[in-house]
Amino acid sequence: MMPTSVDRATRSFWQNHWTGRAAPRGFDPSDRTLANYVNSRFHQYFRHTLGHRGGALIELGCAQSTWLPYFARQFGFRVTGLDYSEVGCARAREMLDDVGVVGDVVCADMFNPPDKFEAAFDAVVSFGLIEHFEDTAAAVTAAARFVAPGGRMLTFVPNMVGLPGAIQRYVDRAIFDIHVPLDVDALRSAHEASGLTVVDCHYFILANWHVVNASRLARGWASYPYRAAVAGSSRLAWALEKHLIKNGANRLTSPYVVCVADKNP
Repeated sequence: MMPTSVDRATRSFWQNHWTGRAAPRGFDPSDRTLANYVNSRFHQYFRHTLGHRGGALIELGCAQSTWLPYFARQFGFRVTGLDYSEVGCARAREMLDDVGVVGDVVCADMFNPPDKFEAAFDAVVSFGLIEHFEDTAAAVTAAARFVAPGGRMLTFVPNMVGLPGAIQRYVDRAIFDIHVPLDVDALRSAHEASGLTVVDCHYFILANWHVVNASRLARGWASYPYRAAVAGSSRLAWALEKHLIKNGANRLTSPYVVCVADKNP
């Protein structure tokens, strides 16, 4: 995550957050099992929105990223990551090294990046970054500076205005409070204010209750009912969307909001 005077999280939060965390595993886009449903949906979406582009890609807020190796291997992007957490950046480099992918990870501020990053990337992506800043439009405008003319930006944020946000507030209010709840209209407006042309802005996937950060719940048997409910209801939603509903994304239950926006050539 990136620093600014209006960052709700703070740098120390992210340093502590990434310290001692187990490295996530990458995923196989060809795995069509239900357990891999969310990853498969992301892969399909990226094939549609980025698959024909190629060139240079930067992930803003790249701490411990599984996405940088993914974009390099699946789409041939030259990948760069930027984050202001030294621990998070070190983890991102490890993720690249572990799979033998060449990429650049820079520990810097999104609001004050290296000059060479100005309008330098054909694709700019972020996952759970923009919603941590009080001034959403200012954060999106800062991110848009990285986009080259004719380039595209994809912004994913958690859906804190629907049930995922309500559950997060109940399970861990402190985590909820470091997010600015954004719906489709707010995210679209912030991108339009940055000067980008919005291609699409919508809720994504029917449900995925794993998006709720429940790390403060007691481990072991005490938390088993909650974790079992999360796993079971998520899998049920994935099965429904995969076989019956097809596109059930909505304001109430969807885990993510995504905005796709282009910079004029």
